[in-house]
Amino acid sequence: MDEGELYVDVDRVMSMFLAITRGVQSREQTELHGLDLSMPQVLTLETLRNRASYTMGEVAGSMSVGFSTMTKIVDRLVQRGLIERCSDPDDRRIVRILLTERGHELAKELWETRKKVMSSVLRLLGQEDQKAFFQIIKALHSVITKTAEENLDHHMDAGSSST
Repeated sequence: MDEGELYVDVDRVMSMFLAITRGVQSREQTELHGLDLSMPQVLTLETLRNRASYTMGEVAGSMSVGFSTMTKIVDRLVQRGLIERCSDPDDRRIVRILLTERGHELAKELWETRKKVMSSVLRLLGQEDQKAFFQIIKALHSVITKTAEENLDHHMDAGSSST
């Protein structure tokens, strides 16, 4: 396959991907119904689960939301005792956000619930389709991760040359 050449109907791929995402999220929301959390709040807790702390900008960037939107999400999670804000020890102007102990427990529960939902969806496929799906997802992840790293390197190089 030549690089850049498409052998699929992109409109159909996008429509199917959106339908799959919505279908999985709908199942997740059914499972998470009693927790009274929005999907952005769930995603925030899961993001924070991966590291000791993040800045607001890092979490907003990873979720592709604006800073003001992220602030509202964080405010609600702070009110519920799931996350806390603290000053960065190296730069007091920077505010870091991190999970509380209760937040860690809930984030772990959320991950297990979302894993259960994804497992139930994947079980709808036969073994060969599951393997093919995994190979495709792995390939897409690799390409997207590589592209993101190249873009970050490009921005870093551009930033250092302008000083």
